[in-house]
Amino acid sequence: MMIPDWLKAFTDGVLAIIITIMVLELRVPHDGDVEAERYYRRHAVRRLEEALAAFDYISRDERAAYTYLVGELWRRIGDTARAASWFDRVPREITKPAGQQWVLFAAKQQQESPREWFS
Repeated sequence: MMIPDWLKAFTDGVLAIIITIMVLELRVPHDGDVEAERYYRRHAVRRLEEALAAFDYISRDERAAYTYLVGELWRRIGDTARAASWFDRVPREITKPAGQQWVLFAAKQQQESPREWFS
């Protein structure tokens, strides 16, 4: 059975969100397996990038948050150049300035002075 492109892209987007949420909460195990943590984060960021590449299947209003999450994952992986590139894209993805200020704030915060937790 052939899976329609729109369903595959939708599935990629949903899977990317779930993986991203899980990975952002991922902490280094007690045995210090940092590479395992990076492996799962790389997997999540690739799926999220695939979902963003399928532009027609992600709500225009959600693209800023997706873009921020890609930047945050690259930052946590340790690739600050890729992270900065994604954080710089966030303002162009804003569709509702009043309701999406948090995304702009988060992207700027994580690019200029990263923190693990926001207060």
